[in-house]
This record gives sequence, structure tokens and C-alpha cells, in this order.
Amino acid sequence: MKGLVPQHVLDLNNSNKKTSQDDFYCLFADISGFTKITQTLMKDGFQGAEVLETKINSLFFEMIEKVHGCNGFVGTFAGDALTLFFEDSVDYLQSV
Repeated sequence: MKGLVPQHVLDLNNSNKKTSQDDFYCLFADISGFTKITQTLMKDGFQGAEVLETKINSLFFEMIEKVHGCNGFVGTFAGDALTLFFEDSVDYLQSV
């Protein structure tokens, strides 16, 4: 199940917090215009791929830090998209 269920959910299940259900808020985010950006950068071959990798890693790193700071976690990555989960309350999201 490790590959199918986010680690945070497994940790909750294994903790002493045994409830019948846990409430989460889900956010799906992707990079607008990513295909066009990719096509433009790939005209520069390897150098374009390097720029793309650097930019997306930087963006994802910043997003993940903010999500973790809001008691959230990344459920999945899919290309230029992330599925994010936040436990309990959307009050955390006001700081993002």
C-alpha cells in the first residue's frame, strides 16, 4: 500500500488517533501553460530541458514548503501537477 497511499495517511492510521474518519481538504494545482513553455524551451534542446527542470523543481520546492507549513502534504505528483491535502481546517490556508 505504500505506493498507493500517501505516507501521511499511513502515519495517521498507525497513530493512536483512531477515529472513524478524518477530514481532509484537497487541492489540485497545475502549471498553466506548461505545454507551451515546454515546447518553447525544448527548441533549445538539452539546455532548454535543464532550464525547465530547474524552474519546475524550484516552484515545486517552494509550494511543498508552504504546504508543509500549513499542516498539509503532497498526495501525488503528475508531471506539472500536484494533488495536495490539508487536514482538519482550511484556516491553515490563509497563510499561503
